[in-house]
Amino acid sequence: MNATTRFTVRSLAHNRARTLVTVAGVALATALFTAVLACVSSLQAFLLESEVADVGSWTAYAWTDTLEKSVEATENDDAVVDCLRMTDVGFAELPPDKARWLGPYMTVKSVDGDWSLCSIGAVSGRRPESADEVMLPTRLQGEDLFGSSNVQVGSELSLALGSRELVAVDGDAESTQFVVGEGAATVVRETAVGDLLGSNMPWHNDETDDGGLAERLVDVAPPHTYTVVGFFNAGSVTNGVGGASSALTVDGAAQGLTCTFVETEGLSTAEDIRRNVQDAFGTTDVSLHDAYLRYTGITSDRAVWDTVRGFAAVLAAVIVIACVSLISNAFAISVAERTRQFGLLASVGASKRQLRRAVLQEAGIITLAGVPIGAAVGLAGTAVVLAALGPALGEIIGGAPSSTAGVPVAFRLVVNGQDLLVAGALTALAVLASAWVPSRRACAVNPVEAVRGARDVRSTRRKDAGPATAKRLWKGGLARRVFGMPGKLAAINAKRGRGKGAAASVSLAMAVVLLMTAGSIGAYLRLMTGLMVATSAQDISIRSTVEDARTNWDGLDDAYRQMADVEGVAGVGWGAGAACVLAVPGDMAGSGLVDRAATGGSHAVPFAGPGDVSASGTVLLIPDEAFLEWAATQGIDGEACLEAADDGRFACAALRSGYFNDGQSYNVVEYFSHAGAIDALVAGDYPQGRVDGFSGVTDGFRGFSCQNGSDEDFSINGFAPNTATVDVVGLADEEPACLSNAYAPADVVLVAPASAMDALPAGAMATVATFSAGFDAEDHETACEALAQKGRSALEAVSGPEAAEMLYASDNAAVEEDERMLATVVNVFCLLFAGILLLIALASVFNTVTNGLILRRREFAVMRSAGLGPKGFRTMIVAECVGYGLRGLVPGVAASVAVSFLLYLSLSKSVVGLAFTLPWDYLVLSVALVALIMAASAAYGMRRCRADSIVEALAVD
Repeated sequence: MNATTRFTVRSLAHNRARTLVTVAGVALATALFTAVLACVSSLQAFLLESEVADVGSWTAYAWTDTLEKSVEATENDDAVVDCLRMTDVGFAELPPDKARWLGPYMTVKSVDGDWSLCSIGAVSGRRPESADEVMLPTRLQGEDLFGSSNVQVGSELSLALGSRELVAVDGDAESTQFVVGEGAATVVRETAVGDLLGSNMPWHNDETDDGGLAERLVDVAPPHTYTVVGFFNAGSVTNGVGGASSALTVDGAAQGLTCTFVETEGLSTAEDIRRNVQDAFGTTDVSLHDAYLRYTGITSDRAVWDTVRGFAAVLAAVIVIACVSLISNAFAISVAERTRQFGLLASVGASKRQLRRAVLQEAGIITLAGVPIGAAVGLAGTAVVLAALGPALGEIIGGAPSSTAGVPVAFRLVVNGQDLLVAGALTALAVLASAWVPSRRACAVNPVEAVRGARDVRSTRRKDAGPATAKRLWKGGLARRVFGMPGKLAAINAKRGRGKGAAASVSLAMAVVLLMTAGSIGAYLRLMTGLMVATSAQDISIRSTVEDARTNWDGLDDAYRQMADVEGVAGVGWGAGAACVLAVPGDMAGSGLVDRAATGGSHAVPFAGPGDVSASGTVLLIPDEAFLEWAATQGIDGEACLEAADDGRFACAALRSGYFNDGQSYNVVEYFSHAGAIDALVAGDYPQGRVDGFSGVTDGFRGFSCQNGSDEDFSINGFAPNTATVDVVGLADEEPACLSNAYAPADVVLVAPASAMDALPAGAMATVATFSAGFDAEDHETACEALAQKGRSALEAVSGPEAAEMLYASDNAAVEEDERMLATVVNVFCLLFAGILLLIALASVFNTVTNGLILRRREFAVMRSAGLGPKGFRTMIVAECVGYGLRGLVPGVAASVAVSFLLYLSLSKSVVGLAFTLPWDYLVLSVALVALIMAASAAYGMRRCRADSIVEALAVD
């Protein structure tokens, strides 16, 4: 150990308090880096394991015309390390009552290869082993299918399998097109009348499609008996036609259309994987496993990941700046405190390089001591948090899926060596950057000035130099007016030692920035979780599809009251809704509707004027009393709607805005800028045809009917006489409680009293409508089941068996419990983050202020010897601390606003349309924190200064 190293070690040992504070700061910085990186790695690992458990570890799939082509492609492709093939065996037509919710066909597929590649495992029973055995999706367990009632393991199904053939129904249609592939690789495939369709091709229904095409089953074989040997959780990889799930078998003779799932290696980008699979299989009909590739770091196609990266970048920058602020202040104080020591070393021959090395060695020793401690603390803290909250967080985020072996995927701490290296490297760089400037200051010390102590009293600005004359002391100023003569002394001292005061102010500013950053991150994360986890105003909601709500309104009201009479249940309210298409005047349309129209997100309606904006929507009607109560809470004149109905006019309120997920981001959309009149076509049974809903096509909206066997023309061009002029009397920010989540998020929502139905054109609301009712209950799980049973019987009596079949009971209270748990997790993480940042800020400010006061012991002794009493001394210190606080608080708040805005910009990548807000509660907390830190620092520094005798303080070397 050379002389420089011994000097450094002795200096660190002699100033134990400062050394411990600095080591603690380095450890906290490392702990924060480690915790953030470990949380990200743990989340990524959990999402990857969940995706593999749910869907599998395949990277892409490709369709080939035959099984033989698939086998040849995989054998000749060196990048393919594993594969699973699903070959179409045939299609069995489902009866209409099952097809409504199961899809048009039961698709039978033969599986060959590694089943675990697609995470297909038997939930009950086993996998099939021959062509006479099938494994069914769990959704079919207990159903009555193909000659077997209450299908279970051991049941026998009689399936007459055939092939799908494209046919024309109007004589003019010859072919159709459908899109295959994705992104830049998207291609359009032509399919001609007479071609056979595979399970990768959409269902063609002439009742709802305008292409003049349909399909039929041909070459139907005699019924074949299959034995059910097991049930599996169906994922998207086993979907059949029209969203139906497939039955899986093992049939070596199957040679039809084949979907091959492959696992690849040695390909680093998603485009490389796509091109390789396309070339190997000789097809453009290729899709990638985007989620799996995203979690493995190969691709990212969701804007939310841009938000996560933006948050991480802003957070990393703030942490680095905080660490540099803390550690640089510590080193600056250390160098200033040892100015005389460096001067003496320089006077006896120490070179500038040796003096610089002494400071950098101190930085290295502190780094070596702090980084391991910080890494251990960061990992331990993350492990404790994930052990306590991981199971609940995993359940909320991923639904706690199980692997094919039946082992639940756990959200646990994942220790990544790379994360530890990155955390240590970032901390080391921060320490090096913090120590570099003080080290240069140490080697530039003048031995004579250092020994005399001149550097400690030199003014940082020439105009501030000179004696504190009576004229200067008496001259006015804010500090003088507030604190008197001690305040003026404090102002002069602050100017003379501006560098030291700046260090304290910067530390305080960083404390404010760190705390408000934690607040902003918490607020934005809670907002994102609130958008991603839908909640409702009632504990339980019942939804179903009913016929002719206009005529059956009283019966539906009676059905609601029967459900409200269930023991332990309190009714919140009910309503019924129907689809509609709207033409909104351009000056009345909100920015969201205008933008959607400009980007092709909406479709034209034939009754729209030149300046109108078209949109799809929902008309919701609720009982008059409930409407009046709700309208009053929204500041809307509900009586005006009732009076309009009496005059034969349809008047309603409308939701001002809403949000929807377009697959890339959450979009907050403003529907209306102000109230006014719009035109609407409401679904109903009109002379031109029955319209149950609307869907957008390239040339506008078209209507569709849910009735089977209908051959009506559903173009809405001929429905103009049936449109209604709708008076929107007011805009609401919240929907009625009973109608929470009773409509599509992307829809424009109109809310009207039930009596307004009579003002609609004849036939409107006379077809399929959505019945929605809300209830509160203490035991929501038991009540949900009881309400579903009562609702089915009550609605079947009013609207027939289809209303009972289509009933859906939602346990919103359970979802809300999940959201509360997710909010708790977010809050805990944010509080832990804020706590670590707060400790960093406290250490930085306390270290800066107290050491700054201690370094001025001789100066204070001179003032006290000149007659400055204890009260004046306290007032002067308080005035200095107030100055430090203001100089730290103002720029700190300004910087915090900038950081919050950067976080807002990151959030805007995944949530479009939000207004910028500040965490005001954290701003108030920041002000209180500044006052607390300054008070504690000043109290400790004054106690140390008062403990010195004047003679001893003046005699300090």
